[in-house]
Amino acid sequence: MSYGYIIATTKEVAALEKIRSSRFWLLGSESNLWFYLTMDEGGQLSRRNGAISQMTKEGVLRLTSLGCDCYFMDFLMRKKEGDLDVKRSMLIAIKGDSAILLHPELNCRLEINKTYQITQ
Repeated sequence: MSYGYIIATTKEVAALEKIRSSRFWLLGSESNLWFYLTMDEGGQLSRRNGAISQMTKEGVLRLTSLGCDCYFMDFLMRKKEGDLDVKRSMLIAIKGDSAILLHPELNCRLEINKTYQITQ
């Protein structure tokens, strides 16, 4: 099982692929969204405690400086899951309008494997 972050943006954000501390890679685009993923056991964008995580200062800064609306998920991959399974789970939440509107702030609480919508 592995932890990570996935971000879906409403426009391409190549800067996500250039950040040293938690370099994201582009999984591709679908439904006018660009999906970026990074594996993270160190808690760069959030601090995890069981099924709950809290945004860090870096996480708040990163999500609010993208320059576009986005969706965010702090995830834990289950056995036999891969990148595309996480992407699919996020896309289902977005299309099903079950993404939770989030106003990022330091220490805001998130549930692992839930999709959050952040508007700029």
